Amino acid sequence: MIAALQDQDGSITIPLNVSTRRGQLSGGAIVASGVSALAQIVATAIATSPLKLANLVGFGGNYKDKEPPLVVSFPPGYSGLGPQQTSDLRALVARLQDDKSLQVALRHDLGNADIALAAERVNPTSDDAVALVGSLSRRRTALLSARSIAASDVRALLASDAADDADRAIERLRTINRQLADNDNALDHIYDFLRAGADRQAMRRTRSASLAVAKARLEAVRDYLQLLGGQKISPDRIHLTNPQFTPAQDNSAGGVTILVVKTK
Repeated sequence: MIAALQDQDGSITIPLNVSTRRGQLSGGAIVASGVSALAQIVATAIATSPLKLANLVGFGGNYKDKEPPLVVSFPPGYSGLGPQQTSDLRALVARLQDDKSLQVALRHDLGNADIALAAERVNPTSDDAVALVGSLSRRRTALLSARSIAASDVRALLASDAADDADRAIERLRTINRQLADNDNALDHIYDFLRAGADRQAMRRTRSASLAVAKARLEAVRDYLQLLGGQKISPDRIHLTNPQFTPAQDNSAGGVTILVVKTK
């Protein structure tokens, strides 16, 4: 049940709605109603996640003919598909196109190198953070200057009859504003690393970055299967599980495990 209910970050949130009858408000009635509501939520979570169901009951129920999984490995921290990965996936797509009773379930496993690289990327040293603040601050100054010039151009062109030039100037001003907003967000993010106690959040940042890589890999595999398969492979034949932050026990590479099952 825990595996079926967990969100991407490993947390469990259950929107439990409890109903009671007028005049029957008691501890026993609330507990009974809560148990019934919880049972429905658990049943729905399991039923709507075939891979979770397969993991929990060993491919029983609606599945048969389990076969060895296909593992698509990735370089540490990388989520793009290369020629080696796509070669294996093309063969799988051909099978799915030929046999409509086949479904696939995708699960991600983090490699230790993935986690180590994520920790390095999202936990800069104090010196690195100070250097980044300086760089972003200089970029902010340059963007403010560019925005001032762009705003002047917009005012001048709007007062003239050059409508096309005015439209281009307005779009440039909008682009500068977006860049400035992104730069300010980045500054706020870097300042977080310089606050007292920031080191205590290192594992949380590492976990979040690792799960982001895992999610990107799952979606990359799913999207490739759907793109290559076209209309012959319905999206409901490809099932994803939420990635979990579970470091590997050895030095194996991180990747997506594809379980192929045949529906009855």
